[in-house]
Amino acid sequence: MIRLRPVLMTTAATIAGHFPLTLVSDAGAAARNSIGLVLVGGMFVGTLFTLFIIPSIYMLIARDHAKDREREAAVMAGGV
Repeated sequence: MIRLRPVLMTTAATIAGHFPLTLVSDAGAAARNSIGLVLVGGMFVGTLFTLFIIPSIYMLIARDHAKDREREAAVMAGGV
């Protein structure tokens, strides 16, 4: 939770800074528009993965290992 605010602030600042690239309409707009879409979309998707997807996967994996450790401890306690 301590790192949530800095991560969100950095993401918001980066997205806000690159968002004007998605709205350009002058010479060379197609190239800048593409770059802006990639930067804004990449930051958005990357932040979602960092804050929600990766921690969820970690919790699923950690939960499975915790059950294995409990079983091993029960077997060791019963065998001694």
